[in-house]
Amino acid sequence: MSLNDNWTSQAQHELDKIEIPQNALNQAVMQGARKAKQRRTTLRVAWPTLVAAALIFLFVTSIRVSPAFASAVSQLPGMERIVEYVQGEDDRGLLSAIQNDYYQALGISQEVNYKTLTIDGVIPDEQGMVVFYTIESAEGVEFRGESHKIFANEMNIPSSYNYNNPDAQKQGRFEDTVHFHYENPVDVTTRNYTFEVQLKDAKETTFSIDFELPNPMKPSKVYTLNQDVEIDGNTLHFKEAIVSPRKIGITISYDAENPDTIYNIEKMELRDQKGEVWGTIQNGVTGTFNEDNTEITYYYQSSYFDEPEQLNLFIDRVQALPKGEDYLLVNFIERKVLYAPPYADLKVTVTGDNSLTLNMQQVNDSFSHGTLWTAHTETQEKVFLASEGFSTHNGRHHVEAQYEIDTFLGDTKIEFNAYPHYLDGSAEIQIIQ
Repeated sequence: MSLNDNWTSQAQHELDKIEIPQNALNQAVMQGARKAKQRRTTLRVAWPTLVAAALIFLFVTSIRVSPAFASAVSQLPGMERIVEYVQGEDDRGLLSAIQNDYYQALGISQEVNYKTLTIDGVIPDEQGMVVFYTIESAEGVEFRGESHKIFANEMNIPSSYNYNNPDAQKQGRFEDTVHFHYENPVDVTTRNYTFEVQLKDAKETTFSIDFELPNPMKPSKVYTLNQDVEIDGNTLHFKEAIVSPRKIGITISYDAENPDTIYNIEKMELRDQKGEVWGTIQNGVTGTFNEDNTEITYYYQSSYFDEPEQLNLFIDRVQALPKGEDYLLVNFIERKVLYAPPYADLKVTVTGDNSLTLNMQQVNDSFSHGTLWTAHTETQEKVFLASEGFSTHNGRHHVEAQYEIDTFLGDTKIEFNAYPHYLDGSAEIQIIQ
């Protein structure tokens, strides 16, 4: 079922009562007509396709120009998040997917322990899926999803995910969106899925709903790059770009002979030939490493449906430390700091047999990270972080960390995961040309 079919019949009564600003709509329609004249090939498109596209266009435009229309549509089951995307445009790629009728409405429900979960709809591709769902209960309790899983053809898809889990809920009603990112892509022909949610309630209520995609997934577009750029003597190798309906993934590796250890690239954006910008992902996984940490894939909002003629990636604010200065050396037993990088006014305090705090200058507002990574004992045993918390106050970045060991013996070397010290240069690379 398409987005049009799902809301039209339910909304008709409410929509008939709403005044829509005709001037704004007329201008939008005229603008679309002018664009159509410039593309003569559209004259051969079947009339049903043109009508469906026009309905989606008017639907999205009406939400933007008419608060009354938006309010009425948001009352329909499963449509509140769609209205939020259209109005807020927090993810340009997902908004474009909705505008191009790629949101697949489902409306499939299951009742367990007097609670009902409804899958309102999904936005799928080979790399992952966005699931819009609603949970309702007559008991009027507050819901908090504890775990989410996605299956394809009854097989669990190894995934990372994030979800909104909003604090303020309507009485007995929970609406949320979960963004799945698959560790490995699924076949583009996959149609049968299962969505599973376990609630954090007394009965550990678990929902498991099978569903079939109403429409086939659109295939990703792969662009082989194999280009190198240099920033302050450091070589960054751009391997490939994968453009899917939900996001763009750009894979980068760093030359082993680089003079600096590169941590994060804080400012990255894609721009087309008109200067339009696609930023990094706001909801969902923003980057992933391969198994041996030699490559990282950064994720951006998708330009899939916009089909720009040209797309360039702009890079700035690259976090890095010179090799040989890119670690901490401490002795936990003696509570001593033996070495710390001389950048960002770093202050380190060993607070316990396996814990320490860091305090440093917050160079800019975009630096908001945990900073520590793996610790190495004198015997080269790797010890991972058990917990890390950070906060900023009065221009200082404060970190508290604890490791998965009761007591460190001897000197311990600790790697960084991020650091507010930057390369001076920037770079640009052409993704689509």
